[in-house]
Amino acid sequence: MNSNGSVTTNLGNTGIDEAPSFSPNGKRVVYASTQGGKGVLTIKSLNGGEAFGKSGQGIIRSPVWSSSPK
Repeated sequence: MNSNGSVTTNLGNTGIDEAPSFSPNGKRVVYASTQGGKGVLTIKSLNGGEAFGKSGQGIIRSPVWSSSPK
């Protein structure tokens, strides 16, 4: 769901046990899941676009967005 509640997107069977975090512009969502015993951080476009994932060792918890320095 967009941060304003207007659009919903199915994230699939991810094993998520925490809430996703919306990007500041409301166009993407980041969430953590576990796949094959590894933590996976996924950023997904909410307009039906691409999803990018990065796996890591251990459990990934509570991903959040941050501003990039100017």
